[in-house]
Amino acid sequence: MSQDEHKITVVHIMGQELPIKGDVDPVYLNRIARELDNRLRAMESRMTLKTSGKTAVLTALNLMDELETLKSSSMEAVNNLNHRIIANIAKINKALEQYNPPPK
Repeated sequence: MSQDEHKITVVHIMGQELPIKGDVDPVYLNRIARELDNRLRAMESRMTLKTSGKTAVLTALNLMDELETLKSSSMEAVNNLNHRIIANIAKINKALEQYNPPPK
């Protein structure tokens, strides 16, 4: 698909219609746009001085915190899994040695 063939999906965020050009599934794009709109509105409702820039920055910071927390949790899970795999490989090797001792 050439750049001229990208479809345009219109999303609604904070009362604005935003045309997004690209290959992204429109259903997915609308779903994440709604989630962003919800997050922006929730942040705005907690603020005393409401500016769109401040709302966007604070929401972005919250989203980055969530992303970093998820990345850290994912890496921890991968590391734990790697340790378990290594331990299981060692157990398998030990069991195999009992049935097939190395030649002397």
